[in-house]
Amino acid sequence: SLASSSSSSAAAAARVAPAASASTSSSAVGYAALHDPRVYNGLATADRTTRALDGLLPAAAATPEIEVRRAVAALDACGDDAMAKYRQLVSLQCTDEATFYALLEEKTEELLPVLYTPTVGDACLRFGTLSPRPPGLYVSIADAGRVPSLVQNWPSSDVRVAVITDGERILGLGDQGANGMGISAGKSMVYAACGVKPEWLLPVHVDVGTNNKTLMDDPLYVGLKQPRERGEAYDRLLDETVDAIRARYGENVIVHWEDFAPRNAFRNLKRFREKKGVRTYNDDIQGTAAVTVAGILGALRIAADGKRTAAPLSEQTVLFFGAGQANVGAASLLVDALVQDGVAREDALKKVWLFDSKGLVVDGREDAISADKAPFAHAGVAGVRPTKDLTDAVRALKPTALVGAAAQPGAFTEGIVKAMCAATPRPIVFALSNPTSKAECTAAQAYQWSKGKAIFASGTLFAPVTYGGVRYEPGFANNAFIFPGVALGALASGASSVTDGMFLAAARSLASQVSADRLELGAAYPPTGYIKEAAVKVAAAVAAAAEEEGVARVGACGGGGKGN
Repeated sequence: SLASSSSSSAAAAARVAPAASASTSSSAVGYAALHDPRVYNGLATADRTTRALDGLLPAAAATPEIEVRRAVAALDACGDDAMAKYRQLVSLQCTDEATFYALLEEKTEELLPVLYTPTVGDACLRFGTLSPRPPGLYVSIADAGRVPSLVQNWPSSDVRVAVITDGERILGLGDQGANGMGISAGKSMVYAACGVKPEWLLPVHVDVGTNNKTLMDDPLYVGLKQPRERGEAYDRLLDETVDAIRARYGENVIVHWEDFAPRNAFRNLKRFREKKGVRTYNDDIQGTAAVTVAGILGALRIAADGKRTAAPLSEQTVLFFGAGQANVGAASLLVDALVQDGVAREDALKKVWLFDSKGLVVDGREDAISADKAPFAHAGVAGVRPTKDLTDAVRALKPTALVGAAAQPGAFTEGIVKAMCAATPRPIVFALSNPTSKAECTAAQAYQWSKGKAIFASGTLFAPVTYGGVRYEPGFANNAFIFPGVALGALASGASSVTDGMFLAAARSLASQVSADRLELGAAYPPTGYIKEAAVKVAAAVAAAAEEEGVARVGACGGGGKGN
């Protein structure tokens, strides 16, 4: 039965998700051990005599817990300076892995906004000034033909998830070139915070150049100072990188694509999914899709206004502002959710609309419509005509949900929010663009303009808002609620591929985990501090979906290394 399948999947996911801890597989001794983050643990460093560390450390010994307290004191000394805290944490990771990961596990909710969004955007912008920088594997176009030797240099012998970026579209910041390693490293830290062993994680930056003139002129830039490589050479380097990782670590390694520009994101995902045996996903397309659909499903539970069941998804009209990889992926997964709920695909598509840089995506408009947007280019809808004005589109379509991911700050105006309120009693307003400076509107604006009616969520966490004597908790549409659980579920089930159905299962699982107390506060997502618990439950749902879709492999949970 599905129930027993889910139960066994949960157990398998738990086995694959041990508490994060530093690797100790190092033979370093003496001064080398002192500078090996896998060995050094401050005054709690073990085997001092065996490691030839006598005299190289102070006489006092301490417990690992004291070292965590020492790290907390160092963070507290940074005050409210998020970048100072980021630098301190990266320095700790590069010197004392055990304390870093223990601290991350203990203070996940507090540290994720420092190590991940929103601070990671600033870290990428200042990457050339970081010393040290977060560890990762750098592969450049100049390394073509010898990538396997680079992969052999990575210290871990058991990688199960490779997080790969080419740095061309970092958050809403555009081309950051090799500075994009901050994103791969940040995602890896999130995986670790959710229980994935650090040694299982491989952050990778594929450096094919940059078209960012500011970086090209920056003497502190860490990457290749040449225009971006396109075409066959680019594809061959990605192929060689993935092949080298799988050759060393086994065919079960998950390839997580991150922050590629739309020109390559969809294409690379399709290309590698079609390669037999490659387990892969793009977090910007599929992870964002799942967390967005989860938020909409969670918001419908709020919109039910105390009724036992949520407002039906089939009765909603959703307008996506911005038609890049994030929103196109979300629109497609939302259609899948509607179909799963019994709506004919043709009818499901009619409930989902896109608004791109050229205006409302409708059939017959003057501006061209790309193939990925074409299914949403509707025709013959009464009262709807081509427009480049978002307010006009909202008034014509009367959507119940408006989802922004266009990195255009202030795009959701007071007039638009009021038009949403005129169309539905509880409008869903998601301003998902990162970082905070790119958000389509703020939480305070959404609540004030809607007089407290809006169900708001954002891609960067906003503080609670009090309006009319009522306290509202903005939802945090954080991909970190999705991708760790998807990876754990895929590993636990031994899935031969990571399917769209597995991401939809992740979305439904996350939506079901929002507590009644959170719903009362208007939050469509669980709190960030719940992220590790969410990952295990999402993993169970993902593993069950893999089994249901016939991609799970029996007995594959025993290990993820080569040959398992």
